[in-house]
This record gives sequence, C-alpha cells and structure tokens, in this order.
Amino acid sequence: MPSEFDVNEVIASFLDKKSDDFFGAFGSVFKKGKDQLTLTFKTKYKNYLKKLVERFGKSKNFFIRDNPRPLYDFFESIDISFGDTTIEKAGINDITSISTKSLITGTGGAGKSILLKHFLLDSLKEKYKVPIFLELRNYETEKLNLLSIVIESFEGFNLEFEEEYLEKALEKGHFVFLIDGLDEIIEEDRIKIIAEIEELSNKFNECAFIITSRPDSLLEKLQNFHHFNTNPLTLNQAISLLEKLPADKEIKTKFIIDLKNNLFEKHKSFLSNPLLLSIMLLTYGQSGDIPNKLSIFYNQAYEALYQRHDILKGAYKRKISSELDIVSFEKILAAFCMVTYYDRRFTFSKVEALKDIERAKNLTGFNVNAQNILDDLLLSVCILVKDGMFFTFTHRSFQEYFTAKFISNLNDPEKKIKLLKKLISSVDLIFRLFYEIDSIFYEKNILIPYLKNIFLAIDLKDKINKKVFFSFIKMFSEKFYMDENYHLQMSFKNKIPIASGEVFRLNEYIKLHDILKTISYEQRDIKFSLENQISYKSFFNKTVSQIDYIRKYEELKSEDCFIYTDGIKINDDLFRKIYSDKTSLPFYFINFLKEVYDFLVEKHDKINNDLENLLN
Repeated sequence: MPSEFDVNEVIASFLDKKSDDFFGAFGSVFKKGKDQLTLTFKTKYKNYLKKLVERFGKSKNFFIRDNPRPLYDFFESIDISFGDTTIEKAGINDITSISTKSLITGTGGAGKSILLKHFLLDSLKEKYKVPIFLELRNYETEKLNLLSIVIESFEGFNLEFEEEYLEKALEKGHFVFLIDGLDEIIEEDRIKIIAEIEELSNKFNECAFIITSRPDSLLEKLQNFHHFNTNPLTLNQAISLLEKLPADKEIKTKFIIDLKNNLFEKHKSFLSNPLLLSIMLLTYGQSGDIPNKLSIFYNQAYEALYQRHDILKGAYKRKISSELDIVSFEKILAAFCMVTYYDRRFTFSKVEALKDIERAKNLTGFNVNAQNILDDLLLSVCILVKDGMFFTFTHRSFQEYFTAKFISNLNDPEKKIKLLKKLISSVDLIFRLFYEIDSIFYEKNILIPYLKNIFLAIDLKDKINKKVFFSFIKMFSEKFYMDENYHLQMSFKNKIPIASGEVFRLNEYIKLHDILKTISYEQRDIKFSLENQISYKSFFNKTVSQIDYIRKYEELKSEDCFIYTDGIKINDDLFRKIYSDKTSLPFYFINFLKEVYDFLVEKHDKINNDLENLLN
C-alpha cells in the first residue's frame, strides 16, 4: 500500500467520476439549474470529504503521539476470511464484491478500526461510494436513532442536505456506511442499534454497510450480513509492520531477527496481533522475552511506559508530574480505568477526565493534583492520547487490564464478586485477565458457584440421566440446526434463569467456556476437552414423521431450518435419539462441566486442608 495519498487529487478525481451519479438524477428536486447544482454539491462534498479524511485518514499509536500521521505511513494490510475463503490485503472492492452488508469481527488489537479507515480512503481512491464513518462510542446512542447519528455526523463535518435529497441519495445507494466499534456501547443500546442497522440496510439496500466489532452473541441478529473474521498476522506481515514503526532501529533489527528464529512461532498468539506486537516492541529491548500470560504482558508494557522510554525513537524519560511512584500511580490509574469502564465510556472531554480522576482519588485515598495525573497519563505514561477535543485510551485493552487489576486488589470479597457479576455481560478481556491475576478467587467465588447453580437448575447430582439431560436441553438450548458441514449444532438461549434471582447470559457462557477450556488445557487429566471436534453426521438420518415440528434430515441442511426446543417433550422420538447418542454436544458439554467442577472442588478442598495443616 503506497504511503502517499494526495487528498485533493483523490477527492477531485472521485467527484469528477461520480458527479453525474450524485447530482444528475435530482434536477427536478431543486429549482437551480443542473450546472449550478453540480457545482454547489461538488463544493459541499469536497469540503466534507477533505474534513473526513483529515479526521479519519490519520492516526496515532504508542510511537506516534504528538501529531497524527497519515494512515498509510504505518498501515499494514491484514487479511480477512469467511469460511474457507481468505481475502488477502482486503480493499473496499474485495469485500463489497462479496457482500454489500458485511460484519468484520476480531479480538482487541486485531486491526479492525485501522482496516475500516483504510476502507474509507480506498472507497475514494477506487471511486466507490461516499463514505460515512461512524465511531459509535462518540454518540449518545440511547437518545438517537441511527439515521439521526448519520445526520449528526454530516453536520459535524459541515455537510447539510435538503431532506428530500438525502432520502433519494440513500435510496440510490450513494453511501457506504463504515460503522466502527459496535461492541463499545452498552448491551441495551447495542440491541437497539443492531435492530436499526438491520432496518436501515434493508430500507436502503443499494448502500453498502461495513461494521466492525469484537465477537458478541448479539451479532447473530444481523442475519442479512456476511460475517468476516480478521486473520492473525503472518510472520512477513508482522515484520513489515515493525519496520514501519518509528522505534529504535537496533532494537527493531534484533527483534525481527529473533522473530525469524522461531520466536514468532513460539508466541504466535501474542505476536500475530498487531497491537500486542507493537506493545511488545516497547518491552523487548529490556527483557528480550515474551511472557506466556496476557496479564504479565500488560504489566510489562505498563512498566515500560512508566519508566523505560529508550525504545521510542527520539523519546526520553519524562518527569512524573504527580510525583507518584510506579506502584502508587498504578493504583490510581486502575481506579480511573475502573470508573470509566464501569460507565462504558472510552472517550471523554478534559472536564470528564478530571472528574473521573477525582473519583479515582476518592477510591484510592491519594491526595494528588488531578491535572498532574492527567498530564502523566497523556505525556509521561502515555496511557491516554488526545484525539481532537477529547481523550481516549491508547488502546481500550489497557482500560480492561487495569479494571481487572483494580478489582483483584480489592480487600472486600463481596465487592469483588458484585463488580465481576456486574461486568460479566461485556464482551471484553476483563475476565480472562482477572482469572490470570487471581485464579484462586475466581475459581472459588465465581466458577464453582456458577457451575453449582447450573447443576441445581438441571437437578444433576451424580450421573446424567434422562431427566437431567432433558432439563438441560429445555433450559439452555433454543434450537438445533445443521451447520455447513451437516453437523448438528445447538444454539444457546441468550438469557437463562439458573437460580433464584440469577440469570445466566450467553456472554457469561462464552467467558465461562473460555476459562474452562484454559483449565482443561492446563490439567491434562481432564478428558472432556472442548477443543475436540465431534461429528454429528449420524444425527437425523431418518425421517421422524409422527411429530409435525420435526424436520427431515435433508431439510435441516437448509440455513433457515431449525428445530426449536420449546416444543420438544421427554418422550419424543427426537429427544430419545439425541439422548441415546452419548457423543452429542449437550451430553458432551454437561460431562465437561461436571468434570471441571469436580476437579475444582477437589483442588480447593486440598488447598483449604493444606492451609489448615500449615496453621496447625
């Protein structure tokens, strides 16, 4: 991808190519002549697009902090995939030729936002459509509908349309909607915005829609969207990205040599993520090592940002204005991250930032100047970055790490549990990080009680009998369906009551599942590893005709054919068939939960007994 991007030339060429499409069809709407109308709208669009590129065609990162740099100065194109198909160095035409309604998911730091900015510039370069770039975290979504957000975005860049023109332009598909950070708004607003995206994309189906988000169960509601995943960096892509970063040349060279000499393969889970790769460059010059746990990784990154600036090209050790040592500063930083994350705020004004720092001071008991803390966060420790008139985290994963650190440092177990349960419906890294920091507390106070409540709800005492199995199906499963490989899959309900006053949400299951996988991986004697793949080709190979809601095997191959569990009864042929197959996903899952539960109970009983023996 070329580093040069002549804004004026690209926009002028774009408008020359698209002017007839944009303005020729609307002469009857306005009293002005066509030539005058075209000139007026060209000027409007030109100003809008220049401001849009100025705002989103540049970026900052750990190494570029003062003035945003053009995106292509350090852009490394990532690959995206759907099914078995991979799009290398994806551009706007690559993705829209497959679908004009696309959802791109990836973990934190995978490069989703940067990719979306690339699509903005590429849309102009390839003369595709007028881009509309929406960072959802910057809007009060509970007060606005999506179309209002679009109009507000236009007005923010001094682009105003007559209502009749905008309606016709949308109908004719003049725009590509680039919607970033769907996961960054609270769940209630996310449900609302997803419904509005679906409605808007159906109403104006000539427009294109590209959305980015971290993986989230709510995204299943975007039924008309083509789902893509970001691919991890290859070794060559990782090296190419590092070479573009303005860091110390000697350290970069050593790091790249070590990557080639098996370091990349050894730590691929970290080093194939663009953000984590960049952060690792901060610490590599000091330790020359890669940690195995994400929490240790972020701790090392914090230490590097606080006191080791030699990796940054031309950087130097700045004075800490607050005069707090590294441990004390971390405490107030963790509290600041907690109060902002608790409110699901990722961007804030200076007034809001100072107010949140005051809240953090109250939580930690430090008597220190709030402005000095803000200066340190921006200039010395570099956790925050200024973005126009607002501040945002250099990357929100730091906010998640320090939130997990704040909770883990609390002395009151009840408050720790309440905070964890309050935040459990989020789609972020907090629970993985908290588990790494304090696995004993998490297992004892979160995992074991949750599993116990599940078993109480399905009346599981020892073995999985027919009644237990039926209860699990009815409580947890919404429907059965066939995937593209004709394997039977079970769709979990989004909300499941498991105990008096407690609701088990699907996002909780996802976190529980991930942590249980970690436990089973670390404890090799647990045989029910969910990493294994089970074939379900033997399911539904016969017609069960006596029950009218049961579909034939062939019919289940259709994407829109499901068997909903609400109508299934314990004596149905369908249920007996699933129960008799001990390799079925429900059977396998219950066994897995039970085995991990037994392992955890035994583990913590032993810990308690050993402590008692020590004290005696």
